[in-house]
Amino acid sequence: MAVRNNVSSLSTAERDRLVKGVKLLKAAPSRFTPPTAGRYDDYVYVHMQAMLVMEIEDRAKPVRNGNWKLISDMRMPMWAHRCPAFLPWHREFLHQIELDLQAVLRDPNIGIPYWDWSVDHSRSKLPWTTDLLGGDGRDGPVQSGPFAGKTNWELTLSEDGVDHLVRGFGLDHQAGARLPSKAEEQATLQIAKYDASPWSDNAALATFRNQLEGWHVPAGSPMPVGMHNRVHVWVGGTKGTMLPSTSPNDPAFFLHHCNIDRLWAVWQRSHPAGPLYLPARPLPGEPGQSLNEPMIFYDTTLSTTPPWTDPPATPIGMLDHHKLRYTYDTDPPVHDIEGGIMATTELSRQPARIQELATDPLKRKAFRIAPRDRFRKRLEQLEQVSPAGPSS
Repeated sequence: MAVRNNVSSLSTAERDRLVKGVKLLKAAPSRFTPPTAGRYDDYVYVHMQAMLVMEIEDRAKPVRNGNWKLISDMRMPMWAHRCPAFLPWHREFLHQIELDLQAVLRDPNIGIPYWDWSVDHSRSKLPWTTDLLGGDGRDGPVQSGPFAGKTNWELTLSEDGVDHLVRGFGLDHQAGARLPSKAEEQATLQIAKYDASPWSDNAALATFRNQLEGWHVPAGSPMPVGMHNRVHVWVGGTKGTMLPSTSPNDPAFFLHHCNIDRLWAVWQRSHPAGPLYLPARPLPGEPGQSLNEPMIFYDTTLSTTPPWTDPPATPIGMLDHHKLRYTYDTDPPVHDIEGGIMATTELSRQPARIQELATDPLKRKAFRIAPRDRFRKRLEQLEQVSPAGPSS
């Protein structure tokens, strides 16, 4: 079983191995048809498809900048953001790239490290060292590390057309001036309800998913943007790679989302009475959101092959991360039971406790794309156009 460790604890050898694996994935062949420039870029493309309506201009050529275009100025279809599936969708997303890292490094125990941004606020220590992610770019090209510049790390699919990594630590002084605090993290973990109607990014929706994603801001926080969203903005600044739909181009994306996934696991242990996921029934016009529905990871009009060949992932299949053969260094011990993996808190029994809630018909969520589509701008749009609805 793979162990996902705090990035601050990685040895020099472990950091070198992680960089090597990411670079090998960048050079490995794509599994999409038509293909992207490489296997790492497949993950950028999956995330891109989950946020944009787009088309390929010449299907005989690889999918890369210059060979795709937007066909709608609406930010759709929202399979993975501003919705209940935010956490299980990204859990599967990380699980698949972790499997690919294990394959290219020929080591089934490799785990993605997490960046605990509620504690590690340094701009020069891990993960921002020259032997791991490299450092800041002050709203320009990253200047140090293995991913600095187009020669070391070319971005072939980027919503803004930039071909190199850009960061701007804390330079969006309104939405991303500082990282989330431990107090804000704890306040989020204390919310008992996973999600609720209107199942969206309504700023008044005080549920665990909506607050961890960052649309509902923790009580008492002076920041206009919360948790997950704020970390993207802090890393990206005002022009950075972590801001648009192609944010996985920055390997920091995966360390950030690994911490989000870890916090979901912590929340699950803290609220064992459940329900651990809602909604239980399908939401009209919102595919892939209910407990037993297959989540969506690619647009069949864009590719004739899926990004991976595993059976369709459902939210219920994501509830116990130990069944996906990984654990966190902050997890309680796990043990084998009849050949399976179960946490000592017996999370795998929790799906039986899921309760069904009635849901209201919702219109598909869609928002106009701003020039840089910053989270701050999205929040402003959200407050203007989100339909009013009950918060529970």
